[in-house]
Amino acid sequence: MKGKSVRASKIFDALYSELEKLKFNQKTYKDFAAKVNSATGEKIAELKTERRSLAGSIQHIKKEMEQESDNYAKLSEKGRESMKERYNEKLEIWENQIIDLKSKINEIDDKTIDPATMQMSLDEFLNLANTAADKMRAGTPVQKDELCRIMFLNLTFDHEKGATFLWKEPFSMLVNSHSVKRGGVCGTQTHDLFDAIEAL
Repeated sequence: MKGKSVRASKIFDALYSELEKLKFNQKTYKDFAAKVNSATGEKIAELKTERRSLAGSIQHIKKEMEQESDNYAKLSEKGRESMKERYNEKLEIWENQIIDLKSKINEIDDKTIDPATMQMSLDEFLNLANTAADKMRAGTPVQKDELCRIMFLNLTFDHEKGATFLWKEPFSMLVNSHSVKRGGVCGTQTHDLFDAIEAL
C-alpha cells in the first residue's frame, strides 16, 4: 500500500465481498468430489510409502541402540564409568528420534483413512463454500488469519480503487471461472478451504 494508513474495516469489508464470490453449485460439487477422490487416493499411497520409510528408520535406530548397548556391556567397569555420560547422551538422542518418528507415523495414520469417509455431502459442500463470507465475519482474528493464509497470496490497497486480493490456486481459478475445470484444481487443496471454514 502506498500513502497513508487505512482503517481495518475497509480491508475486512473488501475481504467479505471477495469471499462472496465463492458461490458453487451441484456441478461444482460433482467435479470437486471426483477430484478429491483421485487426489486423496494418490496422497494416501504417498503417505503409506512415507510411513514404511519412517518405520524402517525406527528399526534401524533400535538396532543401533542394541549394538551400542552390547558394546557398552562388554566394557570393563572402569570403561563403562568413563563412557557412561556419552552412552546415555546417545541413548537419549536415539529415544527422542524414535519419539519424533512415531509422532509422524501417528499423523500419517490419522490421514490415511478411507477416502470415502472424507467425502462431503452436497449439502455440506454448498453450505461451507457458500457461507465463507458469513463465517469469516463471525471468526476470531486468529481464525480470520488462518483462512486468509490458506486462500490468499497477497493483497494491495489503493485509496481510490480499494483492496485487490491475489488468490492462491485453486481458489483463483474457482473464483474466476465459477467452475472446476479438468486438471485445473487439486481436490486436497480445495478441501483445505473447507477444513478452515469448518474451524470457524
